[in-house]
Amino acid sequence: KPGTFFVTFNMDDLTTSFLHDQTMSTLKRLLVEQLQDKTIHGLTIDTILQLVHLVLKNQFCVYNNNLYQQIRGGASGLPLTMLLTYVNLFYGQHSELMKTIKEKN
Repeated sequence: KPGTFFVTFNMDDLTTSFLHDQTMSTLKRLLVEQLQDKTIHGLTIDTILQLVHLVLKNQFCVYNNNLYQQIRGGASGLPLTMLLTYVNLFYGQHSELMKTIKEKN
């Protein structure tokens, strides 16, 4: 009887479902804990957070001649979106992720 099991699963809509405020809090915690000199290439943590906030709050699209603001997640082709998704997954939302997986199955 083998003792190793391999499990795969797919999580839909990861890049379009994260909460902006929660993501900003998680990103801030990550940066504060991991950056010894509190800067990356001359950018302070506060500046980085302001820039990320600017991007997240200014995501819009037009659909059927209506303007919509994206209030959760990020634009699917934006590299920042994947980074923020990974920050949420690996640094911030272990318990929320497990809750979502259980609810979907």
